[in-house]
Formats: sequence, structure tokens, C-alpha cells
Amino acid sequence: MTSIKFIRNSNVVASTTIPGQLLPSNLPPVVSVERHADRIEFIEGPDPLLECCGDLTLISLDGSRMFETVLSIPPPAPFDKVALRSMWESRNALALARRPPTGANAKWSAVELSKSDTARLNAVPLALNSAVGLLASWPTVPDSRMTRLPIDKPGGQEDLQATERLADRLGGLARGAKPLPAESIRHLGFDRDRRLVAGAAVATALHAAIDQLLLADGLVTDIGERKALLSPIGEVARRFLPTDNRADGPPSTWPIRMKSFYLTAVAALAEIRTTGPGNESTPLSELWELYQSWVLHQVYLRSVDLFGTPVSSFQGSMVASWRWNGETLELHQAPRIPASSSSRLALGGKELWATIGDLEPDILLIRRAGNNTNLLIVDPKKRSYLKPADLSKEASKYLWGIRGADELAAVILVAPAGGAASATSEGKAWTEPMIPVDAELSVNRAHEWWKLIGVG
Repeated sequence: MTSIKFIRNSNVVASTTIPGQLLPSNLPPVVSVERHADRIEFIEGPDPLLECCGDLTLISLDGSRMFETVLSIPPPAPFDKVALRSMWESRNALALARRPPTGANAKWSAVELSKSDTARLNAVPLALNSAVGLLASWPTVPDSRMTRLPIDKPGGQEDLQATERLADRLGGLARGAKPLPAESIRHLGFDRDRRLVAGAAVATALHAAIDQLLLADGLVTDIGERKALLSPIGEVARRFLPTDNRADGPPSTWPIRMKSFYLTAVAALAEIRTTGPGNESTPLSELWELYQSWVLHQVYLRSVDLFGTPVSSFQGSMVASWRWNGETLELHQAPRIPASSSSRLALGGKELWATIGDLEPDILLIRRAGNNTNLLIVDPKKRSYLKPADLSKEASKYLWGIRGADELAAVILVAPAGGAASATSEGKAWTEPMIPVDAELSVNRAHEWWKLIGVG
């Protein structure tokens, strides 16, 4: 057994043991791995704004047998497992909406987008797509085999000593004191498929997990259709399976396409393991990245409740746009406003630029009425509580840095516990609390925010 520890600020926040050899894990970029003689440590980076929590699925091999072990890293207060799950669902919903159902995973994407809120899967379509890409260009290694060919047939590289031994043993055409062989021993070169024990094990487990999910949740009950959806994963598992006892090399030696499939398959497997009615688990994720995605998703959902189906959605930074009472309303995610009056960003019928450095507000609401364009910025922050200094610093760069619009009505910074009341005497910047455990609060927020830019 191998000891596993998750380290944050030099403290162990979670630990477990695994059988066999640990295989590569699909980790957030901020988490690194250190291997010691008696243990393996997952070390989170020192930046508290990149804190991770959720379930880390560890894959290990003991011989050819694969094991899955879950290491749970709890979220900090005021979040709980239910809130974490809700934010993860929001992040996946946005990712799926932005990705068109094209290519090999088209049918699965269509199925997934019609699925209930209990399972918004993002990694599974990626794994299916990765499998198709791997099958289309399977990595190979040069190899050779020995064969006997007629002496007058070209091809391969002759092994002279083996050919002479063959002639001595079988005889041949007489020529002087030594027989001339009728056949020669050749080394024929060919490309052999790369194999991977770890890849075969993970692909096999993923194939079974997806099949069970499709059947159990009633998404695809037809056996033929299930097989068609799953065939890429099954074929990858078959081609990965070694034909001899060669061990996998270190992960650093794996071909890029194989390693890419392996990591997406591990992520998909972890995603499926946390899916199902009543399951409150979440794959290991960066907490504050989930929080920002959740705030955006809430604004989007509540805006749809207010204004109906968008006339367009998910194009560039634009999440959605509506025609409402003769006006155009737009919701944007992280538009980059350039720090140059000669290179401007066209939004809401205006050309925007920044005075000092590029600016990327997390959420931008736009109302365009005739020739007038009004903006509102909502900025979810990566901290639980915002101090007055935080509010002044973060709000001022938008209030005094954005040019080109008729009005920037307000800058609202959002944090789980809220923060300072106001940063300006004009009352154009403040903080508001917002957290998944208070659903009613989030429902009311979007309506109030739109009102600030004149939407009735």
C-alpha cells in the first residue's frame, strides 16, 4: 500500500492509501505531485485564491488490475458539499452550452444537453472525442520481424549468418563447396501499435461506466445505439491492450495523443462516479473558478426568466442577447477591453477602450436604447469577504478606466459574505453577498442589476 497526502500550506488536509502503483491524475494546474520513498504528496500552490476542493479520483495499477480510490478535500466555510456541487454544475452547463455538438460526440452531446440537472457532464464528451482522435491517428513504434523469403524476392534486410545456417540445414542449389540457399532469412520492418496497460484499464472502466450511466438514467435504452456511442472507447481499450508482458514506460514517455486520452478518460470516470440522484460529490476543482462560473450562470438563468429565450447566445464574449421593449440587452463574460484608443472593442453599438491596461470585467450587462449605451459590471471576487480597500482598488479601475460608453452605472463586487458598503461618494460601487445555499437571494439579484441600467 502507498500513502497519499494532500498538502496545503505545509499542512495535511486529506490522506488515504492506495494499492499498487499510482497512475497520473487529472489535476488542476495549481496542484503538483511529489513522490517520496514512503509516500506521494499532492501539493497545492501557495496562492489562497487558487484553493482546490472536491474529490480527487486516484487510479492505480497492481499488475493488470486497476483500482479507484477517492481522496476528498473539503470546501472551506461558508461553502459546503451541496454548494460546491451546485457551482460545478453551473460551470459544466456553461462549458456545454459553448461547445457545439459536432464531430464524433454529436449524438452524446445532444443526449447530454437534454439531461436533467442531476448530471451535467463535461468531461465525458471530451473523452469520447479524444478517443475518436486517437483512433484516427494511432501512435506507432518501428519494429521488425524475421521471415523466410525466396532468394529472388526483394524486401527486408538479409541476415547472412541465419541464411547460411538455413542453407546448411535444408540444402540448396549447389554452387562450389557450399550450397546456395533457395530462401533467405530477412528482417522486415513494420510499424507496431503503441500499447498501454494503464490506458487499457482506464478505457475499459470508462466504457462500463458510461454504458451503465446511459442505461440506468434512461438516456439511451436501445442496445445498438448504446454500442454506437460507446464503440470508440471500446476500440481504444482493445488497441491499448498489450500483446506481451511489456510494462508501460514512465508517463513522460507516453505519446501526447495517448496521454491526452488517458487524462480525459480519468476526468470522465471521476465525473461519472460523482453523478446520480442524491450524489453531492464534486471532482477536484478550483473553488473560486467554480464560484465565478456559478455567479455568471445565475445571472444568465435569471435573465432568461425575465426576458425569455435569447435571440443569440454564446458568441465570443457574449453569453446572450435579447430584444426587450425595443431595446437590445446583452450579457457578456470577460470581454477584453483594450488599453488603446486606436484598438477598441465594439460592444453595444459603442467602441470601448481602457485608459490604463487591458480590462476584463467578469460579467458585463449592456442596455442599448437608441444611440445610448449603459453598462453595469458585476465582478465575483476570489475571496469570502471584501474589505474597503479591496472595493476601492477593484472598482476604481473600471469606474475611471473604461471609456466609450454613455454611462457606467455601477460596479458591483460579489463575494460569499459580501463586504464594504460603498467605495465612492456617488454610490457607484459596492459589494453584495451571493452564495449557492441562498437561492432566493440569487433570483432577486439579476432583476435588481438590470434595473440599475434602466431595464424595467
